[in-house]
Parts: sequence; structure tokens; C-alpha cells
Amino acid sequence: MPKIRLTEQIELNLSGQANNLICVGPVGSGKTQLLYHVLMSLYAQDCVVYAADLKGGAGGSFYSLVRYNAENGEDYAINNAEDFDKVLDMLLETMKIRYQSFTNPNAPLDVKASDLNSNWKPIYLLVDEYSSGLAILKKSKSTRDIGERIERKLLQLVQQSRQAEIGIILSFQYLKADTLPKEISDQMMKIGLGAGLSNQSKIQLFDKAINLPRGDFSEGVFAGYVQRPTDINPLYFRCPDLANVDFRQILSQIVISKVS
Repeated sequence: MPKIRLTEQIELNLSGQANNLICVGPVGSGKTQLLYHVLMSLYAQDCVVYAADLKGGAGGSFYSLVRYNAENGEDYAINNAEDFDKVLDMLLETMKIRYQSFTNPNAPLDVKASDLNSNWKPIYLLVDEYSSGLAILKKSKSTRDIGERIERKLLQLVQQSRQAEIGIILSFQYLKADTLPKEISDQMMKIGLGAGLSNQSKIQLFDKAINLPRGDFSEGVFAGYVQRPTDINPLYFRCPDLANVDFRQILSQIVISKVS
């Protein structure tokens, strides 16, 4: 499974218990830039990445990068609930097949999801503004059923996909008590960003907001806290400076290096 370097001292090892990530930060906190960094690191390590926007976004920054990275990139950028539901089914099937291969490696693979199993690449699903999109679906009677299905399937993936090399990255502007069950969030690495990170989000992420270390959150500084399973307490860090990075150029270099 891949590794994401946040700073010279802090690295996220997306394996085992820590294959899933929560990233919380209000507007202007640097969350989008940090997730760019995560996305590019995953591509550089030959991962398969899906990006989903349950609010029906018209193709924001994450989705443009996802489309650009693959010849059939449209298949990896999801902006409606029906397609997202289908992708979750595909990932659950992939997880099932991979676990079956552990118990019986000589058995032929089911044809479903076989393209993701033939090369056995790590798979990541980035869901932008998960709680906001889910709330919209569950508010309407016509979409409540699919919203509940999506919630159930995604939680199943978070709980069960650990050894199948499938990871979930959930992005939020804020985190409420009822957004994720604690037994689920406790299985995820946690990042909280920005001086404007709400106390409620801090408590949901790190239990006791009063124990957070001091750090520089002055204007123009994109920083936050991270807690990995091995960390007793959250750590302060400054986000990688990506203001002048040309992501498409980097992606082109990654694609060329893979071909060569």
C-alpha cells in the first residue's frame, strides 16, 4: 500500500488499519491542496483512484485530474448518486474476489471486477464533501433509499476492505457527531485543517480538542493536525506548499515514466 509524505518527519502509511483517511477543513484551510498532494502521491505509486461528488458537481478540480490521468478517465470521475452506487457495488465485488483469492489462490476469478484484480493495484475512493452530499440525498423522499444504500455500502468498505488493498478517503468541511459511527472513524487516519476548524470537528476527530499542540495558523499558513494509529496524540504539521505546482505536468511525467 502507498505512503504519503506530509512533511520530512511525518508520513502516512496507508496500509493495514490505516488504509482509510478522514480530512476535515473549512473553506480556505488548504484542504483541496492537501488532497491534490494525496491524489498525486497515489498516482505516482500506481494506484487506481476514483473521485466522487455526491452533490452532482460539474467537474471540479479533483475530477479534472482524475479524468486527465486515465485514457477512460470519465469512468473514474463520479458526480451522481446512481453511478456512485454502481462503483460501490464494483468495489465490494472486487473486495470479495480478492479475499476469495487469499483462501483459494488457484480458483479462477469471477469475470466481474476482474480488470481491477488482474494487476492487483491498490484502489482508492476519494469522496468530496461526503456528509453534505449524503444529507441532500437522504432529505428527499425520492432519493432517500439510494442515499441509505450508499451510506451502508461505504461503511462496509471502510470496515472490511483493509486487507484487500482498497482505501477510502472522505473529505468534509466539518464533522458532526452523527456523520460517522465512532467505531468507523476510529479505524481511519485523521487530518483536521485550518484555524477555523470547529471545536465540534476537533472533538469528533481527536476526542479532546483541549489537548491539541500549539502551532502557527497565521494568515497564509496552511496547517493542521494529523493523527495516525501509532500516534498517542495528534501532531501539528504545515501542509506542503503547492501554490505554484502544475499538476497536469506532473501527471504527464508520471504517465511517461510508467510507459518507459
